[in-house]
Amino acid sequence: MKKKIIAIAVVMVLAVGISIPLISNATQVTDKNEKWGQSLKKTYDEKKVADEQKYKTSLVGNYSANKVEGDEVSQVGKDILITDSELNQMSDFYVLQGKSRQEADKTAKEYAQEYNALYVEAVKNGFDATDEEVKTYVDSLKEELNKPENKEQLNSVIKGFGSEDEYWDYEYMVYQKQLPIQKYVKSLEKKYNKAHQDEFTDKQLAEGWNTELDSIKKKLVKEQQFKEVQKPADIGQSFQE
Repeated sequence: MKKKIIAIAVVMVLAVGISIPLISNATQVTDKNEKWGQSLKKTYDEKKVADEQKYKTSLVGNYSANKVEGDEVSQVGKDILITDSELNQMSDFYVLQGKSRQEADKTAKEYAQEYNALYVEAVKNGFDATDEEVKTYVDSLKEELNKPENKEQLNSVIKGFGSEDEYWDYEYMVYQKQLPIQKYVKSLEKKYNKAHQDEFTDKQLAEGWNTELDSIKKKLVKEQQFKEVQKPADIGQSFQE
């Protein structure tokens, strides 16, 4: 987990195979990380102030404990909701990586659908994460990111976020969804490599797995049948408390 500021910024990267280029200029890194921290804080605050929470974020898994207001929901799938704040956060990340806002919005929408569909499938296949697992993982992440080689970048994100305690509360919520995906994708990759290790080189295995994962994601997104939410009534009764 060395040099894992990108894991702070987008913990979803490993799960869906997006390659994020590192930024060489230290000033740019600090500035972008602080802006990213500000974007994360918006997501955290929107969830925190939703005292009259009405809709479960998911019909499966421990992540379903998080609730949102109906007007916060952007898309609804068969088993999971995608919020405006989630899409905005992802779009902000892509803008910070150099995309136009239009390109970033399009990529964020595709990414969010794949990510959330993967979470549902992970839980359905027995790869949920307990509260203790999430806490242990976040504690280890905190320890790693407070090492000297990572601390400056971590501090710049937290500066943008505004509160260190709330930042780690936010990461806990993120990893409720991320850890099941990590475990599920790892199991699929292991199965794929075992089935093809005698016919492919290591490079071919890696390339083949990336193609296989893309196919899996597209299939799962199709199964979720995501639809745009114009008004809370579009969400459906199954997500109501």
